Amino acid sequence: MLKYVMAAVCVVSAALVNAAGPACAADLSGVWYGVMVTEQGQCPDAEDSVLKVSPGELTFSPGGGSIVLHGKRKKDVQTLHAQLRMQDAKGHPMPMVFEGQPEGDRITGVYGTPFCRAHIEMKRD
Repeated sequence: MLKYVMAAVCVVSAALVNAAGPACAADLSGVWYGVMVTEQGQCPDAEDSVLKVSPGELTFSPGGGSIVLHGKRKKDVQTLHAQLRMQDAKGHPMPMVFEGQPEGDRITGVYGTPFCRAHIEMKRD
């Protein structure tokens, strides 16, 4: 009986490792590049955006510009989130947000502001 229980535990453990393995085990550290594809509004999609990921934090620079969104990484979470809160010329809030997740050897994500929404697929350098 014990060997059947142990076999069942091994099968369940293997299934859990395979289901969560590659995405959770992946080391996302490094510099990632990709061009945004605008879905709505006007986005900085003429040049590569840059995502820099380290164990504790990340930065995202949309469209090769000088604006930098910042985020903190949690060890057990694969969602990458960076943001910057600015004000427009009239003093209205203008949040900028990047959110991405690993998919195989890429990171796919979404960038948005009140005036722009774009998706992006990034590869590591």
